Amino acid sequence: MKVVFWPLWTELSLRGHKVTVITTDPMNNAKLQNLTEIDLHSAYQLFNYSIFQVNERSKLELIYGHNDIFSNILDHMLTKDEVQHIIKDKTTHFDVVMVERFHTAAFAFASRFKCPLILLSSFEALSVAYREIGNPAHPVLHPDVMLPFPNVLTFTQRLTSCGYILLTKFTHKYLFLPTQQKLVEKHFGTGYPMIEDMFKNYSIFFVNTNHFLHPIRPLLPNI
Repeated sequence: MKVVFWPLWTELSLRGHKVTVITTDPMNNAKLQNLTEIDLHSAYQLFNYSIFQVNERSKLELIYGHNDIFSNILDHMLTKDEVQHIIKDKTTHFDVVMVERFHTAAFAFASRFKCPLILLSSFEALSVAYREIGNPAHPVLHPDVMLPFPNVLTFTQRLTSCGYILLTKFTHKYLFLPTQQKLVEKHFGTGYPMIEDMFKNYSIFFVNTNHFLHPIRPLLPNI
């Protein structure tokens, strides 16, 4: 979890909720006695910021780069002793699980504790994320956030956006989801739902957007 979510954890803790956060940026605030932080700052060593240079990378490089990096980070997170203790300890229980949308295999925490799943995104969600939860994601009206396109697309940009969506649909189904499913089996064990089914069981999706920065788009009531 990122710095942008600090106010959320702080407020939950101050209101009496016992909060356990797996984060790359711990607050280390001794005043928040209900907050337990598992420090994952070491994951920054696995991060390659160059994949976000969208004007300098091909679409395939963006897609494969995201898959590799976020899968490696999630594998690193789930390997941590503190995280494995949470997974394996039969006495541990949580009332709700909140997961960043990118860390799909971590949706299994909700299945592990048989509790509601809340999705989080610190910026506009990817088109594939909207599609997975049943929200409209038209490639021309609402091009993917990773494409450096304006609100009104030229004909060439429309074709590019449609091609990009088809490419992401293919790689998401045959590359990203199988990789995440293997992480679930590796760290949680067998007997868990398929990733596709976990997507359908979310309760709320919190997306950090602003209508001044992003065009208005249709959203489900729980987004």
